[in-house]
Amino acid sequence: MKIFTFLMLLSLSLSSVLFVKADEEANTVEDTDSQDGNQEDATAGDDGVIEEEGVLVLTKDNFQDAALTKDIILVEFYAPWCGHCKTLAPNYAKAAQKLKDNDPPIPLGKVDATVHRELGEEYGVSGFPTLKVFRKGKVYDYEGPRDEAGIIKYMQDQASPSWKPPPEVVVSLNKDNFDTFVNSQPLVLLEFYAPWCGHCKKLGPELHKAAKELVKEDPPIVIAIVDAVHQGDLVQRFQVTGYPTMFVMRYGVKYEYEGPRDAVGIAKYMRQMAKPTSVELTTMKEVKDYIDHQDDLSVVGFFSGEDDPMYQLYVDTANAINEEYRFGYTFLEEARKLYEVSTSNIVLFPFQEKVNVTFDTLLVWLQRHDVPLVGQMIDSVFERWFRGQAVVIVFYGLDWSLDHKDGKFRWSSLNARSLLFHSSRPMPRRR
Repeated sequence: MKIFTFLMLLSLSLSSVLFVKADEEANTVEDTDSQDGNQEDATAGDDGVIEEEGVLVLTKDNFQDAALTKDIILVEFYAPWCGHCKTLAPNYAKAAQKLKDNDPPIPLGKVDATVHRELGEEYGVSGFPTLKVFRKGKVYDYEGPRDEAGIIKYMQDQASPSWKPPPEVVVSLNKDNFDTFVNSQPLVLLEFYAPWCGHCKKLGPELHKAAKELVKEDPPIVIAIVDAVHQGDLVQRFQVTGYPTMFVMRYGVKYEYEGPRDAVGIAKYMRQMAKPTSVELTTMKEVKDYIDHQDDLSVVGFFSGEDDPMYQLYVDTANAINEEYRFGYTFLEEARKLYEVSTSNIVLFPFQEKVNVTFDTLLVWLQRHDVPLVGQMIDSVFERWFRGQAVVIVFYGLDWSLDHKDGKFRWSSLNARSLLFHSSRPMPRRR
């Protein structure tokens, strides 16, 4: 009986093994058939470029000949794992098939940007899918729909003989037009670039996107570029030593650009720079409100008039760093008397630090005096506390009721002594 049971179990085990093996072979055949089917969809054209469902498969090796030499081609930069790319794929393929029959044909291509990353980096691809129109190597952003009919209509319009390129939103400057242009503009973001520079290629599309937004401002905010390779005189004049180098220009006067390098950040920074750099306070109420009602420190200039030499110095400084400080000024004699300020003086409130300085030292003076010896560390001035100086931070709780008034003042005195005694090593900047 035991032998019979053993033989039955052995027979069932062998049957299971054979069944699993047969199933695996069937799956293998099915996968092979599927792969063969995909290969059947892929065909090579006369130029040797593979097509999948009518879409040219572009690589780093064939991109120059297959894309950049064509009168017009739409190229999709995609990632195989991207959900939006998978959604676009069938519409893109259908549009490609129909545009092949257009007169003249309009090719559509695709680049796997996870494999050919250098192409994605060269053309500023930062998300998937990204579509770009190429015309004899010149690239334009695709700004059309992403359904089959929309892609077809957009590309037919683009290929029409009546098509005209959109007005340039980024202005190219050279030694012949540079001074005339920048001297006439209230605000310009200027970039020096080199055509071979990888960082410049990455920044270029971001500048273009930002320019398309900034040109809508009233008045428009201009972004201009200089090809440093062919404009050596301008490079030497502005002491450019690396690429890309960016400046903010105000009627020809140069200021350092210290903003982000993505489209959204660039646009936000330049909009901030376009705001009034300093506010004239024309009444005593405006002066008092400006000084007394504030969350952060303010720089206020007291001048005799616009012909005051210190006034122009003040305006130039405000133009350079208006995103860091609040700048106001007044010509009122009554205001000078109220705050006990002499003519041609600049005061930092709420500390009421006064200064008479030259153009070269005003920025340094502001940075040295924009935090008190002892003060509350709040978010708006956090970074200033660690600007090249040693700081001691004391964490404590206070009862601000009148019952504990004496203890509060003893703590403040202790904090001052601790700060002066222990400030021997610089603190790291907050990350």
